[in-house]
Amino acid sequence: MITNHDRMLTFFIIEGVTVTDYQNLSESELQAVIDSAEKSIKKYTGNKRKDVIAQIKDLAASIDVTVDIHESDKKAARKRC
Repeated sequence: MITNHDRMLTFFIIEGVTVTDYQNLSESELQAVIDSAEKSIKKYTGNKRKDVIAQIKDLAASIDVTVDIHESDKKAARKRC
């Protein structure tokens, strides 16, 4: 366990993953953590999307097929009735 007393963060290393104790953070510090996590998720999903599209195109090319992928507005595509 590593404790940073300046920020009162406690880190636990469990099976190679660092887990943070957020109970001692202020509201603004928690918001900064959330903002950072949302940014990371957006970057990850964008990269994942590119990788999946590349895999689809590679698989299509392996059987001499051309694929043209058009992405629609993500918000509209996820809207449920």
